[in-house]
Amino acid sequence: MKHLKKIRRILINKDLRKYLRYAIGEVFLIAIGLLIALAINDWTEYKKDKNKLKEIHSRILDDVNDDIQEITQMINTYEKKRHIFQLVMNNLATSDLLDVGLSRLIVQDYRIVFNKTGIDQLRQIPFKDSLSLKIIKVYDLMINDDITPYELIIEEQSIEFRNLVRDNHSWYLEWILKRINKKNSSQELKEYFTNSKEYKHWVAGNHQIMYNNYVPNLKKSLVSLEEIKKDLVKEK
Repeated sequence: MKHLKKIRRILINKDLRKYLRYAIGEVFLIAIGLLIALAINDWTEYKKDKNKLKEIHSRILDDVNDDIQEITQMINTYEKKRHIFQLVMNNLATSDLLDVGLSRLIVQDYRIVFNKTGIDQLRQIPFKDSLSLKIIKVYDLMINDDITPYELIIEEQSIEFRNLVRDNHSWYLEWILKRINKKNSSQELKEYFTNSKEYKHWVAGNHQIMYNNYVPNLKKSLVSLEEIKKDLVKEK
């Protein structure tokens, strides 16, 4: 009898070991299956995010091209004016300069409007690569530090100067209503823009903001945008 019980225990123990091995194997296979499923799901989501990012980058490339063109035009505009600023500050202004914008040197009505549709889309998505972060940083610098703040200062100076002319000079309507040149302007207007200390002081102050800060920042931003453009084209 004891011998039979012993044999029974051996058989039970063998079956238990087999069952445990089977159960462990099943758990292992299920775990592997779950890991594979998660990996496939993560890869699918990654591909979706990557494709979405490429779409946004493609839109940003168009925006960057437009912004490069606009900044280049602005730089060219102010570089053409630079020598007029110098002539005024060196007491060398003549009425001939009225034909090339002497009376409008510090009247700035135009501000760069950055194309931000793609940038705004980029900010909203959680998945960002190193290029995306670089793009956001460059645009934040232009809008918050390097370009827009100086444009606001230049615009404020322009408004202040217009108001000064309006309130203190009889030729204000003449100046504001027509394109001033040497032949169509009054003697009082010519005298003010070529010889007055007041105008020289305004020009000198505007020159400092324009050529010590604004234009150099435009050039720096242009270099950054060209680099971004190169990276975006390479990504396509």
